[in-house]
Amino acid sequence: MTKLEALAKALIWRIFIAIPIAIGVSYYYLDSISEATELAIVANVISTVLYYLFDVMWFSKFTGYFEYVEKDNK
Repeated sequence: MTKLEALAKALIWRIFIAIPIAIGVSYYYLDSISEATELAIVANVISTVLYYLFDVMWFSKFTGYFEYVEKDNK
């Protein structure tokens, strides 16, 4: 996975799934659409950055590792 693919994956997930769910849950508890939207967007911006950094780190460290381990176990 390239860095661009990791970024696209993170953004698509956040925009179409995570943010709408976060707004809905936040609205349920806060009963204010503006506060719920603000909370969801701030939380998801932070989460997207962390998710992207984790994906890039994961694939730079573990690409090919599991295929290697799998071959050793056969």
